Amino acid sequence: MASVNEVSIGLPADVAESAVALAQAQNCTVDEVLREALHRYEDADRMMTAISSGGDRSAALEDFLMDYIVRMVHQSRAELAAEARENSIGERKAS
Repeated sequence: MASVNEVSIGLPADVAESAVALAQAQNCTVDEVLREALHRYEDADRMMTAISSGGDRSAALEDFLMDYIVRMVHQSRAELAAEARENSIGERKAS
């Protein structure tokens, strides 16, 4: 498991409420919502930097897509594993 650095941040009340509501709707933690938001921000920044620099946009796009695909696969697998755990707990309680 990766090491964790705790960081305290201040959010406007409406943003904090939105983060909590989104986390509840997605059945995850606020930490996970903010982590995903940061990843998406970094991805967008990397793409905009490549576009504005006139550099090799195809390589930047390929990197962006690969990072996104890998992250989505990990997220999907984590969701499936969580669902399987919930189902097995429910089955044990029903027995």
